[in-house]
Order: sequence, then structure tokens, then C-alpha cells
Amino acid sequence: MMQERAAARSILLVSILILMLFAAPGCATDVSKDDIDDVPKATIEVEWEKSLTAPDDLGVMSIQQTADGGYFIVGSTNCGYGTRGSVTSCDILLIKTDANGNVEWESNKSREWWRLDSAFQTADGGYMFAFNDKLIKTDSSGNEEWQKKLPRVSWIDSVVRQTSDGGYIVLGTEVFWGSHGGADAWLAKVDSSGNPEWEKTLGNGYGRTVQQTFDNGFIILCGRTSISGGWLLKTDWTGQQERDGIFGHGQLMGVTETMNAHFIVLSHDDNGTWLTKLGNAGHYFTPQWDNNYAAPAYPASIQRTPDGGCIVVEHDDSLVWLMKVDSEGQLKWEASLGDFGKVSSTSDGGYIAARYTKDGTTGESPIQLVKLKCTPP
Repeated sequence: MMQERAAARSILLVSILILMLFAAPGCATDVSKDDIDDVPKATIEVEWEKSLTAPDDLGVMSIQQTADGGYFIVGSTNCGYGTRGSVTSCDILLIKTDANGNVEWESNKSREWWRLDSAFQTADGGYMFAFNDKLIKTDSSGNEEWQKKLPRVSWIDSVVRQTSDGGYIVLGTEVFWGSHGGADAWLAKVDSSGNPEWEKTLGNGYGRTVQQTFDNGFIILCGRTSISGGWLLKTDWTGQQERDGIFGHGQLMGVTETMNAHFIVLSHDDNGTWLTKLGNAGHYFTPQWDNNYAAPAYPASIQRTPDGGCIVVEHDDSLVWLMKVDSEGQLKWEASLGDFGKVSSTSDGGYIAARYTKDGTTGESPIQLVKLKCTPP
């Protein structure tokens, strides 16, 4: 462990030097609000709407399209609260619909599920549910098939993705309490049944996101508590580090690999949204451009597009906003999706959105499910 931390400190010092070079005047481009106002707008049309009956206190956690063209919704309900208002337990409600928003099945999970970090459909049509200390795999109807303990407990939300061999890659964070406390991100690979294959300590920081790359390695984004931006690491299939660097501004939100195997990092600070494109060669990432966008909302996610660019989805309390950026960081178009709690992209280039309205009178309220068509200018 001491050798791993010493190596991490050495990597950190080299990465800071790279960051200082990258932060030199003239490397960044600002896209002001006036520039954004002049950007072409995509056309957003409602294809259909559906109201789903749900408990009056439901909170929609996520919505995503499934392989059959339907949709999978995860929500929390019947939550308990501590003396300071923090959540101490919740029931988890799973809803599966068809492609037109008609409910196919629901499953109410017990309060042991309340620490759910993420949920997604697996390659076999079932579902994976990730917690801070375990994985639960279900069949296509939400019936549990197995559950396994994670190699370590993650004190900050664990991130799990399915890998090309049918197994799973897990990114977690181990927290050290006390006067000399801190956090170490860790990475673990498990097989298709949740059995551990290997695990690695990545170093000082907390795990944010992980993805499998085109070359069958992994790209990992870690937040840091003492330095603006975050730590980006590239590993091979066995978790051996290939390159790294410290990039971004303020809080790092996500990373995506472009179609030509470069990476775009999404971050946010008081100046707005930042996108940083990095080359993927040698022992360190090579900065290519670093652009700031005066967007009207807070960045939530990033997804690659076939032209080598990306789409950024942004949220605030009353707005979901899209920004399309090309491979050179130029803002090509933008769109407002309106007031929705959760939004996810669909296979036809559109979006599925969920809005929840609580009336407080009947004990049940509708989830408004809306399918949106997005037509670029």
C-alpha cells in the first residue's frame, strides 16, 4: 500500500507540471453567452406522452431505454429520515414499460435496497444493481438471480459497467477517517457471476466514472479534494496503468472516448461548462483543446457522437439543456428540452424524459413519461 501511494504521489507531481503547461495563456477558448445566443437551435417535438401511477412520495432516480425499445425507471419511495434530515432508508420501485410507455411490470424492493448507486440493463436482458458493498443481478422481470459482495466497500457511490466478456468493472472509493483521513479510489473486475478476478488501488482521490475503451482497456475519472479538476487514468484490460494526467476545471463531471480513440473531459466551475480534448498516446495524455461554454445549466452527462464530437446534457431546477460540440470543440447547436427531472438518450437520436408531479391528495401521483424527437438544424 505504501509503495502504491508513493507511486501515486510521483504521478501527481508530474501531472501537476502538465496541468501548469496546459493552463498557459492562449490554450483555452471561451464561448460567451452572446455566442451561445447566436448558435442554431435544434427542433424538439413531443412524439407521445404517458402518465404512470406512482406513490405520492416517489423520487425518480433514473430512466433509460432497454434493448427491446421499452424503458426502465428506477425510483425511491417510503423514505425514512434522520434527525438532521438525511435519508436513512428507502424502498426502491422498478418500472418496466414497452416502447409506447405502457407498464409491463413493476417490482417494489425492500428497504435493504436503499443504498442503490446505479442500475442498468445487462446484455442478457436482465438488470444489474450496484450498491456500496454488493452487486445484485436480476432476470428480465426483476427477479433476483444472484448477489455478491464487492471486493471492498465503497463509501462514495460505486460505479459499475458491464464489460465485453460479460463480466463487470467496478470503480469504488475507500475512505480513511480521522485527522489523517483521505480517500483512495479502487478498481475491481468481476466475472459474469460476480466472482472477483482482480482489484487495484488507484491512489489518492475518489472514483467518479469508468468505461471500457475501444482497445479493451479502461478509462477512469477520479475526483480530487485538494486540486481543481480531476485525475484521468488509462489502464489495460488487467488494470495496469498506461497513462494519466490531471485535467479539467472545478468539478469533473464525466469523460467520453471519441470515435478516433481520443478523450473529451467534461467539467464545471464558476465560469460555466468546460470541455477538454486529450490525445491518447505515450505515457501521458496530450491536451488538444480546452473550451469554456457559458451554458445556462449545470452539466450532468456527456456522450460521444459519430463525428468525433459530443453532446452534453445539462440540468438545473427548471431546465434540461443540450449542447452539440464538434471534434474541434466548436458549438454547433443547442436545444432546450423543458422542465424534466430525468432525461436519457434513445437509439433513434431522440430522448425519453420523466417528470414527476406530486399533488399530495390521493396518495398517488402520475409520472409523466415523454418521448421527444430532436432534429438538428
